[in-house]
Order: sequence, then structure tokens, then C-alpha cells
Amino acid sequence: MKLDTVKTDVNALIKEMKAQLDSLERRKMPDGDLVLRIQHGNSRFYVASGKKERYIKTKDSKTLKLYCLERYYKKLEKALPEQVARLEKISAALEKVKDDRAVYESLPDAVKKFADPRSEREKQLIEKFYRKAGRASHNNMEKSDIFETDRGEEVRSKSEKIIADMLFHSDIPYDYEQVVLLGSREKRYPDFTILNVRTGKVYIWEHMGSMDNEDYREKNLRKIETYQENGYYTGENLILTFETKNKPLNVRQVRGIIKHWLR
Repeated sequence: MKLDTVKTDVNALIKEMKAQLDSLERRKMPDGDLVLRIQHGNSRFYVASGKKERYIKTKDSKTLKLYCLERYYKKLEKALPEQVARLEKISAALEKVKDDRAVYESLPDAVKKFADPRSEREKQLIEKFYRKAGRASHNNMEKSDIFETDRGEEVRSKSEKIIADMLFHSDIPYDYEQVVLLGSREKRYPDFTILNVRTGKVYIWEHMGSMDNEDYREKNLRKIETYQENGYYTGENLILTFETKNKPLNVRQVRGIIKHWLR
């Protein structure tokens, strides 16, 4: 497991626990507390309120579930803060840990050129990915606007250039507007086809850059539906980013996507 994955998972668990604790603090609690007694090997349940106790028959499953869950919730509410504190200490410690990739990136470029730490398996995956990209069909529709990436290729928008450059400088193999065949040989040309070298998994990335335009929005929502109908799902093998005129591409979001899904 990669260090970034561990960090992400720990922070996600902290967030989940805090949300759970917040939900517990806002819950509506039933009156009284559950009391369990074992008599002659049998479990008997009571609800204690002050000095009074009320017996609950086992067939009254609705009431038993309410009070048994409340007993669990109280125990959980007491345990969670301590667990969150422990995880936050781990998260802080992980921020000081450098994995092999971070150490490699700290080397001078001239040294990095000859100190490629990728395994033979990873190198073979990359070679196979680019061989397939070279044989694949690509979108030959004329570009109305041309933006040149740092890798020296032409893309159709400034946002696509930003994404391409961030992939390139993160050393992530990608191909631009490679054909994807859907259903009965229907062709799509997603903006990027990307290889996660660590896992060997291939993703497609669509950036939708004019979502405030109704026609464009409808067209791309249909495109997303078509992808999903043919086995491409967000969070699994399909990456989506969006922007409008007033809300341009979020570079921090792109960086987060690359870090979480592609490294």
C-alpha cells in the first residue's frame, strides 16, 4: 500500500468518525436506560428510570431494538473521541514520513534521469500502454482553438492543457482523445486515457468546460449516461471534472484527483 493511500484512508476515517460523533450528539434518546439480567440462564431486559424498572418482553422487538441500540450508541459516543485523537496523532506523524517517490522527486533532474526507480513490471506496463495508444484511433476533428502542452501536443482548451501538464509533470502516462468503443461500436473520444502505473488500472478522464451552457450541459449529461451504461463509473474507472464561466477549473481539485486515483 502506498503512503498517499494510507494518509487518505486515515484522514477519511477521521472525517467519518467525526461525522458519526456529530450525528450521535444530535440523536433523540429514549427515556431510561437498558438493564440486562441473566436469570436461570435466560436474558431478561428492563428499562430503568430513576428507581423504577419496567420489564420488556422479548417479543417486544421494536422496544428492545430501540434500547439496545441506545446502549450501543452511548458506548460508541464515549469511545469515538479517544479513537479520533489517536488517529489524528497518526495522521500528523504520517505527514512527516517520506515514501520512495517523495525521495526520488527530491533528487536533481539530472540525477533522476538515471535513477528511475520503477520496476521492470511498471516499465512494461508503460510501454504496453503507449504501444496501444500509438495503434489506437484518435479524434481527428479540427481544433478551433489550439493550446500546446508542455509535452508538445495540441489540445483544445486551456483547462485541458492544465490537466495534461499536471499529468505530465506527475510522470503519469496518458493519451489524448484516444477512441473508446461503447455498446454497438459507438465511438467516444474522452479527453484523456490514463494509466495508473502502480495498479495497472486504466482510467478515462472527461473535462466538461462549459456547464453553464444548457445545450453543452445536456449533451454531456447524456455522454455520462452512455459511459455508465457501458461500464464506466465515476470513482471506479471514470474521472469527471467540470467548470463554468464563473467557476473555472479547480487546480487543487485536479491535484487531489491525481494524488488519490492515479499515483
